[in-house]
Amino acid sequence: MAPNTVSAALRRLIEVGFIERTREASFGCKMRLAAEYRLTWIKCDKTGKAESNGFKRWRSGASENSNKFTGSDAAEPSVSALEGRAYG
Repeated sequence: MAPNTVSAALRRLIEVGFIERTREASFGCKMRLAAEYRLTWIKCDKTGKAESNGFKRWRSGASENSNKFTGSDAAEPSVSALEGRAYG
Protein backbone atom coordinates (compact mmCIF):
# COMPACT_ATOMS: atom_id res chain seq x y z
CA MET A 1 0.00 0.00 0.00
CA ALA A 2 1.36 3.40 -0.97
CA PRO A 3 2.08 5.81 1.92
CA ASN A 4 -0.48 8.37 0.78
CA THR A 5 -3.32 5.90 0.19
CA VAL A 6 -4.88 6.28 3.64
CA SER A 7 -4.48 10.07 3.61
CA ALA A 8 -6.16 10.30 0.21
CA ALA A 9 -9.00 8.03 1.34
CA LEU A 10 -9.60 10.08 4.51
CA ARG A 11 -9.58 13.34 2.52
CA ARG A 12 -12.14 11.88 0.10
CA LEU A 13 -14.41 10.62 2.93
CA ILE A 14 -14.33 14.10 4.50
CA GLU A 15 -14.95 15.72 1.10
CA VAL A 16 -18.11 13.71 0.43
CA GLY A 17 -19.37 14.06 4.01
CA PHE A 18 -19.12 10.52 5.37
CA ILE A 19 -16.70 11.45 8.16
CA GLU A 20 -15.68 14.59 10.08
CA ARG A 21 -12.40 15.15 11.92
CA THR A 22 -13.01 15.63 15.63
CA ARG A 23 -9.36 16.06 16.64
CA GLU A 24 -6.25 17.06 14.71
CA ALA A 25 -3.11 14.95 14.94
CA SER A 26 -0.25 16.35 16.99
CA PHE A 27 3.27 15.03 17.39
CA GLY A 28 5.83 16.31 19.83
CA CYS A 29 8.86 15.19 21.76
CA LYS A 30 6.89 13.67 24.64
CA MET A 31 3.36 13.44 23.32
CA ARG A 32 1.73 11.88 20.26
CA LEU A 33 -1.93 12.43 19.47
CA ALA A 34 -3.65 10.64 16.61
CA ALA A 35 -6.33 12.38 14.58
CA GLU A 36 -9.85 11.23 15.42
CA TYR A 37 -12.85 11.07 13.12
CA ARG A 38 -16.59 10.53 13.50
CA LEU A 39 -19.20 9.02 11.21
CA THR A 40 -21.61 11.76 10.18
CA TRP A 41 -24.78 9.65 10.32
CA ILE A 42 -24.27 8.81 14.03
CA LYS A 43 -24.37 11.17 17.05
CA CYS A 44 -20.82 11.77 18.27
CA ASP A 45 -20.26 10.10 21.64
CA LYS A 46 -17.20 12.29 22.37
CA THR A 47 -18.55 15.76 21.54
CA GLY A 48 -22.28 15.10 21.84
CA LYS A 49 -22.74 16.69 18.41
CA ALA A 50 -25.84 15.45 16.59
CA GLU A 51 -25.51 13.58 13.33
CA SER A 52 -24.87 15.98 10.44
CA ASN A 53 -25.54 13.64 7.51
CA GLY A 54 -23.11 15.67 5.39
CA PHE A 55 -23.08 13.01 2.71
CA LYS A 56 -26.72 13.80 1.90
CA ARG A 57 -25.73 17.32 0.81
CA TRP A 58 -22.86 16.25 -1.44
CA ARG A 59 -23.44 16.21 -5.19
CA SER A 60 -21.14 14.49 -7.66
CA GLY A 61 -19.38 16.95 -9.95
CA ALA A 62 -17.10 16.86 -12.96
CA SER A 63 -14.00 16.85 -10.77
CA GLU A 64 -13.36 14.41 -7.93
CA ASN A 65 -11.53 17.19 -6.10
CA SER A 66 -14.44 19.62 -6.04
CA ASN A 67 -16.70 19.96 -3.02
CA LYS A 68 -20.29 20.18 -4.20
CA PHE A 69 -22.52 20.59 -1.18
CA THR A 70 -26.01 22.02 -1.05
CA GLY A 71 -27.36 24.10 1.78
CA SER A 72 -25.82 26.68 4.09
CA ASP A 73 -22.68 24.74 5.02
CA ALA A 74 -21.37 24.51 1.48
CA ALA A 75 -17.64 24.84 2.20
CA GLU A 76 -16.84 21.48 3.81
CA PRO A 77 -17.94 19.33 6.73
CA SER A 78 -17.43 20.95 10.11
CA VAL A 79 -14.46 20.16 12.28
CA SER A 80 -14.76 20.33 16.05
CA ALA A 81 -11.89 20.05 18.51
CA LEU A 82 -11.79 17.68 21.45
CA GLU A 83 -9.72 17.91 24.58
CA GLY A 84 -6.36 16.29 23.90
CA ARG A 85 -5.41 12.96 25.36
CA ALA A 86 -1.88 11.62 25.41
CA TYR A 87 -1.18 8.26 23.80
CA GLY A 88 1.96 6.55 24.53
